[in-house]
Amino acid sequence: MKRYLVAGMCSMVKFCLYCMRINLNIAIIKMVPNSTENNALNVTLTTKATRSEIIYKEIPSYAWSEETRQMILSAVYYGYSVSALLGGLVTHRLGGKRVILFSLLSSSILTALIPWSAGVSTDLLIVLRVLDGMAQGLHNPAMLIILANWSVAHERSTLVSITYSGVALAEIICNPLSGWICSAYKLGGWPLSFYTYSTFGAVTAILCIFLIYETPDEDPYISSNEVEYLKSFDTTVGEKNKKISVPWLSILKSSAVWTVVIAFTSNVFGFFFIITEAPIFISEVLKFDVKTVSV
Repeated sequence: MKRYLVAGMCSMVKFCLYCMRINLNIAIIKMVPNSTENNALNVTLTTKATRSEIIYKEIPSYAWSEETRQMILSAVYYGYSVSALLGGLVTHRLGGKRVILFSLLSSSILTALIPWSAGVSTDLLIVLRVLDGMAQGLHNPAMLIILANWSVAHERSTLVSITYSGVALAEIICNPLSGWICSAYKLGGWPLSFYTYSTFGAVTAILCIFLIYETPDEDPYISSNEVEYLKSFDTTVGEKNKKISVPWLSILKSSAVWTVVIAFTSNVFGFFFIITEAPIFISEVLKFDVKTVSV
């Protein structure tokens, strides 16, 4: 059934964007090596050929202060917060598919530029991370519009769950994979992690061109039976000739709304604080190497 394939592709988009967002949390341990990483490296180099030492010395590292590192790590969330508020307006003007493609391709390009920008200027790196956050923040409203067009009421929660499972999958896969790639000096070390995720994001964007459509009517590959099934529940949303009055005042006065806002904000803040700060803490305070930290 095509609607489940659409949800699966949305999950892949989530997976790619999330990996590109959190990879830096692990890579920065190698970008700014501490005493633990240097000690682990010295043990490795003394037991291996000189070639490994030469390869490692070609991998750039930086003497960023703690304040600079925190600015770099947090920059993406400033951009994300701004564009998330505008994503709905942009989606209604351009369509969900276009916004998703723009978000994914832009983030892939900006992620691929991180190794270069880090060597040019810290300010440039921070700007790219802010722009990356702005690009990623647009995709959520666009994805919800796509899912609304492709789902019926009693299946909507299932399709949304499939879509957002990409976030959990990224957390499970990205951290260990990033730790391994960053420690693979012969393969290029930490810069390769950014190239890996940006490439996967670009490939996923190409697949989205052929597998995700704005509505079932626009999809040339969907079966007529599924189109009729979806139409029978009147799932199409966002027609330009329909104007819906949003009861903003009632929403702002609703205690239920504020309860959800406070709970969700607290959960998201705690979650992203842990996944952003924990790798550095485990590496520098608990003295574990990057492979252990990533697990």
